[in-house]
Amino acid sequence: MDRHHSGGPPPVGVPPPPGSYSRGMTNSSSLAYPPPPPIISHHPEQNKENPKLEPLLIDYRLQQNQFLGARFIFECGVKMDARPMTIATAAVLYHRFFKEMDDKKYDIYLIAACSLYLAGKHENQHLKLRDVINVAYCTIHRNELPLDLNDKYWSYRDAIVQSELLIMRVLKFQTDFVYPHKFLVHYLKTLEEWIGYDGFSKAPVARTAWSLLQDFHHDPSVISYQPQALAVAAIKLAMDMNGAQVPLCSMSGKNSWEMIMYPNVDTVILEEIMFKMLTVYDNEATIFPALLFRETTNGNLK
Repeated sequence: MDRHHSGGPPPVGVPPPPGSYSRGMTNSSSLAYPPPPPIISHHPEQNKENPKLEPLLIDYRLQQNQFLGARFIFECGVKMDARPMTIATAAVLYHRFFKEMDDKKYDIYLIAACSLYLAGKHENQHLKLRDVINVAYCTIHRNELPLDLNDKYWSYRDAIVQSELLIMRVLKFQTDFVYPHKFLVHYLKTLEEWIGYDGFSKAPVARTAWSLLQDFHHDPSVISYQPQALAVAAIKLAMDMNGAQVPLCSMSGKNSWEMIMYPNVDTVILEEIMFKMLTVYDNEATIFPALLFRETTNGNLK
């Protein structure tokens, strides 16, 4: 989850200048306001001299579960310079697949790598299959070199290709969905014009909300809510975290900014989403310490 300690939501920066949210909104891949890639955390044990500069290295061989598979997508996506929307798309494809299938019967990381490859096609950001294979392989086997064009490579390649067809069949070739990100951008732009740039820029609400929404794609329930509700929940949580308020509106009811933005909003659902957004960071703090990739005395990774 963004570059931060594993105990809570990510620290974020300063929002862009006025009007920057709406530039380049011709499609979901061209959002003009991408924040730093998420899910690169840090742990002092892996770099005692400067813990803020080294990414948290997870040994994915130790355990398989859906949360780790989503984390694997984020890490591989960042390494391949995938756009935030491509990573989010990969996570959605991945969660939709395992909503229909038993995750204990499939290789989590193979499906995750294939989802990233499919997302690149969906978002018109071509990710070379060989790059996906080598990044995925070296992320799991951190002390090994990329695969040569040998039997092992071709076996992995065939597995990716077969998994691509499997995922498409399970999803019934329905890969289009409505992104919550576009609602988030429009809601933030509206709030900026409502409050004024000077007031809106006093707290990093925009970047916090984006990071919360992007990181929530680690949770399978991200596909269970309306995209408008996800966007409103991310902004509301970001405002609560930064102590920000919207003037000239009530705290709840039909005159609240949430109801004005999304009239069908359900406060119970919003609270549920906000709780789950924070739970993502709790999962990171709970699961990752036991899965750290250790170093040997000679400096080589195990």
